[in-house]
Amino acid sequence: MTGIPLKVAEAFQNDIGRGIVRIDSKAKNSTAVSTGDIVLLRGKKAALAIVWQAHPDDEGLDMIRMDGILRQNAGVGLGDKVFIEPAEVKEAKKIVLAPKEPMRYSMGFDQYVKKRLVGKPVLKGNLLPVGIFGT
Repeated sequence: MTGIPLKVAEAFQNDIGRGIVRIDSKAKNSTAVSTGDIVLLRGKKAALAIVWQAHPDDEGLDMIRMDGILRQNAGVGLGDKVFIEPAEVKEAKKIVLAPKEPMRYSMGFDQYVKKRLVGKPVLKGNLLPVGIFGT
């Protein structure tokens, strides 16, 4: 595997569903990424996330904080190793969504989803938190 290995830890409550990972300064320097950059997470599967600065207490612990959706998309669990590397990204012209269960859509639903997804990195086959029922 390419990239650097980091131990997976629970996301902070405020970070859940935001598509971000928190890594320390050493990990950012090793991968040549900055806060706001997009990284590729490789576990059993792959996912994309936006880099945020680690909490000061997490500095030097070789860990990465990510929420359950990112862990599921990357195919890793708490305590597992995930490899991170800078991601090559391009703007999506079209995204096809496939709900996991049948649902009805109301007027404006497409615009709501678009607003929730703009600026978020996505990979084909990944779960996306849309937060329909209040977030």
